[in-house]
Amino acid sequence: MFKEKFGIEIEFTGITRNKAAKLVAEYLNGTVSDACDYYDTKVITTPDGRKWKVMYDGSLR
Repeated sequence: MFKEKFGIEIEFTGITRNKAAKLVAEYLNGTVSDACDYYDTKVITTPDGRKWKVMYDGSLR
């Protein structure tokens, strides 16, 4: 089994972080929570314990 960790970046435009987080959580069957940070990050936790972040990065306008 693959044991290395890696990241995937998916960029959205024209959608809020809240809506994006809800869509990702629905697709992954996860739950959404707030990270309570400066970037208003949303954290999606999947049933197997993986965590996905939806956050602002400034590269898109």
